[in-house]
Amino acid sequence: MAYRERVEATRIEIAVASIPGPTMASAGAVAGIVAGVVMAGWAMLFSAYTAAGFWLPPQLIAATVFGPVAMVRGMEAVLIGVLLHVVVSAGFGILFALMTGWRPLGGGELIVAGLAYGAAIWAVMTFGVLPLVNPTMSARVALEPANWLFEHLLFGALLALPAPLRRSFASVRP
Repeated sequence: MAYRERVEATRIEIAVASIPGPTMASAGAVAGIVAGVVMAGWAMLFSAYTAAGFWLPPQLIAATVFGPVAMVRGMEAVLIGVLLHVVVSAGFGILFALMTGWRPLGGGELIVAGLAYGAAIWAVMTFGVLPLVNPTMSARVALEPANWLFEHLLFGALLALPAPLRRSFASVRP
């Protein structure tokens, strides 16, 4: 009886070890935050370049909470917008890592997967989430559709680049 219990326990341990777990999620969160920061940095520089204002992107994100008043709310709106963007970016990074982490994809394949993932996020956000949750931002991104798409493709591609980081997180078992 003890032998069978040990065999079953070993099977369970092997099965659990093969599931992408907290370590893969951690790597995805880090990759998502880094990709989100780069994406936001690009958006803010582009916004400043087009004379819309450096802080416009985080203010637009904060309109999810404050509505159109976010545009005149100052640094409070900027901080809320940055916080929301970081949290959402981490979440998208975790999802991407869990979706791709267990697959033996090469670097080029991961970048293609990241670009497709970024395009999917763009479509869902543009046509589904923003019109319902943040009409202020939805109206603004409609004015710069090419840049809005580029930001999401950049985000997706950057999610794929730290594959060695994801693999090193995945190789560490608690």
